[in-house]
Amino acid sequence: STMTGESSSGLSDPFGFDSNTRTTLQQAADSVVFDDTLGYSYPWQNEPSSEPVDNSTEASNLWFGSSDGTNVLIEPGGGSGFTVNITNNASFTDIADIYIQTNTGWNMSWNYGTGNPANGYTLEMSSDSLHWIQFAISVPEVSMGLPLAGSKHSFTVIATSQHDGNSTSWTFTIEVLSWHGAEVAEQPVNDTVDPDLKVRIPVSVRNLGNEDESLAVRIRPLNELGGSIPGQEPALSFTQSGWSVGIFELYNVVDLQPYEMGTVQVEFDAPNNPTGTMWVEFSTWSASNNQMISTTQMEVSIVRERSATIELL
Repeated sequence: STMTGESSSGLSDPFGFDSNTRTTLQQAADSVVFDDTLGYSYPWQNEPSSEPVDNSTEASNLWFGSSDGTNVLIEPGGGSGFTVNITNNASFTDIADIYIQTNTGWNMSWNYGTGNPANGYTLEMSSDSLHWIQFAISVPEVSMGLPLAGSKHSFTVIATSQHDGNSTSWTFTIEVLSWHGAEVAEQPVNDTVDPDLKVRIPVSVRNLGNEDESLAVRIRPLNELGGSIPGQEPALSFTQSGWSVGIFELYNVVDLQPYEMGTVQVEFDAPNNPTGTMWVEFSTWSASNNQMISTTQMEVSIVRERSATIELL
């Protein structure tokens, strides 16, 4: 109604309102647009002038329809589409150079110009016209602990008038959500042990998430083919075939910073047998999320060493 001067009553709508709601909204719109006592003026009320207009002294008046401060939550490895409108409020046709400024280095795209919002494109805007700008931004996957959970990254959409060089902008932020992960950072070294004695093997794990996190660590026995043994589930310790195996120094994997590494000790207590081997599966994951589990295998064998010397006195 503001653009054409025609009543909105009776028009259809694309939103699926029921007839009563639609009628109420249309009557409310007409009551405002066509109330002369309110003092509003509309484009359809102005007769076009045949006289040339000198706009050389008039300032540009580009305006974004959204205010600064919008914050959008996105998971690492995810993305989102954005839409913002811009209006030319000047009385003349203006040409705007539009681009997006950020120091994130993240991937951005739109269907204008070269397809890269950092390079920008040129938009011709007639007086009082509104245009929609659509673009997409992808948040990178977590690498070496970055981007950190809760960190906010700024983006600014800028429009510069070719008429006088004045610029207007819309700034928003993307806040990165938490992501959890863990890995066995280094393959543990297999070892040997004397009968009825103990040996400890260090195992280093790393927090692959983007916030401080404690890591869970577990062990379970395997058969000589690397298969699981019935009745044996991952645990902090177990006994099997006379062997006792447990994890020590768990405090080293509590509250690890992003990409920080901690080391626990897996202790093998061998039975008093001349030979034997214990195969173990070691696993780790984020204590907050067990969807990503990293595993490795290690083994300790009993080696009974004998030696003697003879010396003539």
